[in-house]
Amino acid sequence: MWCSGVAGLLTRLAFQKSRRGVSRGWGKRKSVWSSYALSIIYSAAVYLPLWAAGFADFHANALDRFAGDLHMAQSPRFLIVIAYFVSGSFGMFASGIGTAGEELGWRGFLVPELAKVTSFTRLSVISGAIWPAWHIPVLVGADYRGAGPVRYSIVCFVLLVLGASFLFAWMRLKSGRVWTGMLLHASHNLFVQLIFDQRNLRH
Repeated sequence: MWCSGVAGLLTRLAFQKSRRGVSRGWGKRKSVWSSYALSIIYSAAVYLPLWAAGFADFHANALDRFAGDLHMAQSPRFLIVIAYFVSGSFGMFASGIGTAGEELGWRGFLVPELAKVTSFTRLSVISGAIWPAWHIPVLVGADYRGAGPVRYSIVCFVLLVLGASFLFAWMRLKSGRVWTGMLLHASHNLFVQLIFDQRNLRH
């Protein structure tokens, strides 16, 4: 995940002789908290109605194991779910290590450089096309995908990333900080892959 970040940093150093364009400072608290919370909000907007309608189930076995680990087996179900999501937040650090590498490339270098030469819509589409293309090898040759045919996973992933690229680019340009993308990316990977979509877990 650090390949794009290292490439972006080396390119910036080679052509601009500086790292200042990365904009590594944290910026305003509002941007930081928004970056963390947005993925939870849009994921909940998709998953909760599906769970309520019976099209998908929260992974009961994972929740039962979690309740046992915390000695909460006799606690009300809603408290276990809340504790599950709160404890998941502690995984942000590990998730952020990888996403920081990607974001130094995509939002640290690619997006602000594209913003100098094209419109917001075009830069979002361009960065949104390069981003999933970079993931194709692991979608095809590894297990970085959901259930179903590989082609289906690729289509879903491309649509997801193309849509998300507008939000990521807007957050980056609005805040002027690369960390907004890192937090949003880390939060997305953590909550979507490891908490909301429990069927992706392998035990």
